[in-house]
Amino acid sequence: MKSLLSNTLEIRITTHPPAPSISLSPSHSVYIVGEHVTLSCYPPDSYKAKGIQYFHEGKEIHSTTHVIYTEVRSSAGNYSCGYWIETHNRNINSMASDYVTIVITNILPPPSISLNPFHSIYIRGETVTLTCSVPDGCVANQIQYYQHGRVVQARLTDERTVMFVISTNNAEVAGNYSCSYTTTKFSRSINSSVSSSTNQDHLPSS
Repeated sequence: MKSLLSNTLEIRITTHPPAPSISLSPSHSVYIVGEHVTLSCYPPDSYKAKGIQYFHEGKEIHSTTHVIYTEVRSSAGNYSCGYWIETHNRNINSMASDYVTIVITNILPPPSISLNPFHSIYIRGETVTLTCSVPDGCVANQIQYYQHGRVVQARLTDERTVMFVISTNNAEVAGNYSCSYTTTKFSRSINSSVSSSTNQDHLPSS
């Protein structure tokens, strides 16, 4: 004799939702210590995400939009994200996004600047040579000279030392001068810190 059938249980089967996309803003090939970058995760429009997960080197970070400050070296590395949806009272994780990589570099040290000849004051008509020198171990693609913070000369160069000759015939050349250099890392142009300023003054004509 057969028994009556039990209650029916339904087994539903689904798949993981498709992977989201992930982006960096601003997007650079390399970031300088002190900059920050925002990671954003975008689930497909047709999926209503209940939450978003961020991963750094496989370790989960809980945030909807995670801002990474690059003052700390541990912010460098590979990032990915995922999301989850709720269906039939169960949270289901999506496939993981592709990863984006954050590379961090140090701030470039400032160059040095000097005057030749060096005097505390210059007489109108004299010639003064400013020399901007890139620190040892650094490579420059361009060197910029500034007067009162305004660029007065920019020269493309692969030399570590660039000279800028000034004639004191023009009173407008008096003032504070500084310089900086630009280098390329991972296809990004990066400016160095500005050198300390040097004062170039002159006597008025009689």
